[in-house]
Amino acid sequence: MAMGSLTKFGLLGSAAAAASLAVIAACGLDPPPKNTAPIAPPPTGCVAEAGTVPTPNCDNSSNQCTGGGCAIDEAKCGPTSTCLPIGDNKGKTTLDFRMRRLNIATPPTLSQAIIQKSIVTKGIDLKGVCGDDGDGGFNWLLRIDKTAGTLTTGGAPPSSDPLGTGYCFYNHTVPSGITVAPTTAKVTFNAAGDTFDTEPADKLNMATFLNGDPSTLIVLPLTKPRFTATTITEDGNCIGAFNASALDDTCTEDPSSCPKWKTAGIISGYFTLEDADKVPVDILKASLCILLTKAPPVPGPDGYGHCPRDAQGKISLPPSNQGDFCSTTNTPHGCGDSFWFAATFAAAAVKISNTPLVPECQSGVSPPPPPPDGGSDAATDAPADAGGD
Repeated sequence: MAMGSLTKFGLLGSAAAAASLAVIAACGLDPPPKNTAPIAPPPTGCVAEAGTVPTPNCDNSSNQCTGGGCAIDEAKCGPTSTCLPIGDNKGKTTLDFRMRRLNIATPPTLSQAIIQKSIVTKGIDLKGVCGDDGDGGFNWLLRIDKTAGTLTTGGAPPSSDPLGTGYCFYNHTVPSGITVAPTTAKVTFNAAGDTFDTEPADKLNMATFLNGDPSTLIVLPLTKPRFTATTITEDGNCIGAFNASALDDTCTEDPSSCPKWKTAGIISGYFTLEDADKVPVDILKASLCILLTKAPPVPGPDGYGHCPRDAQGKISLPPSNQGDFCSTTNTPHGCGDSFWFAATFAAAAVKISNTPLVPECQSGVSPPPPPPDGGSDAATDAPADAGGD
């Protein structure tokens, strides 16, 4: 579903509710009896205010798990009793992972259920394999080097062979001038050696591809990204776990009742509005700043809508559209020049190539997109395969 349709979906829902109330009033019908039962407290842990993070294994579902009928080829996809690892980190000092679930707690424009399901989860889920029915366009990789004490993280192009060839870190400068590449931070493990935190990295321009199409790059410019309270299983292959009882015999999941992934890690950081305004979102014909702030767009020379600016060229927004975080003080609210990001995640072992054959993983500059409606990174040399031997 296109993001432009997401707003329409919400408006239609509100209109339908208002129309229903109008019909009740016009027909003289009495409203239903007021429910006097005590209201259950809202779920805790899977929400986050600016500057805070949820608990790593939080679960907002009702935990009504009645499935278990999805047939998954464990020889190809890894044991369903763990996390479906399609790589093997056992006995290694360098551990390679790909996120299998990312539950966004904030900002609100990204955490709403329809975006979570239709864009985030759909992109992270694999394309027609291992019980998934996604598009494989959102590939968030992690590489932990225990010897060097570092964690490298970044995005990957869509892979035509995720089970065999695997993935590679996207490393390219796109036509808008943004360098999309992995970032590295110092990692520290606890005394038991199974749970880690990282220091904040400087910047992570995360590559994701809408609908799994290599020409539809969207950059998520995350500042000061940091992993915290993230636990790896003893065999080194899993962060979190797969929940087979969440899937019925058609491999369908209802995350509100029973999610198929149990998370065990936290990622946080923030998006500055200046960075976000440099990121075009083709399906909106507007910048990421407009998506985050919901501000009325101002047409720019690139043909996209951008956040309004003052006479000095600085982004200028009314309080209702400002961010919930201040990058200059690294504290909530204040100058409001950023939006806080926090999410929990699960990840499984994969193969990450050290010698990628894909141009987008070899560092360079993408050619301009073809006119008139090409994507923001519609490179003519962009094959679908993201791997390399």
